[in-house]
Amino acid sequence: MVWWQWIVLGVVLLGAEMMVDAEFYLVFLGVSALTVGLLDLSWADSPIWAEW
Repeated sequence: MVWWQWIVLGVVLLGAEMMVDAEFYLVFLGVSALTVGLLDLSWADSPIWAEW
């Protein structure tokens, strides 16, 4: 995925956590997606395995 897609996914998951009571699971997934997006942005020529 492109770096901005990870960031959008993270924001969507964090927004979904505010709307739905998912017992805090979506917060961790959202923060993880944001972290992967920011790492992919800072390391632009990263291999695909670095995202997984």
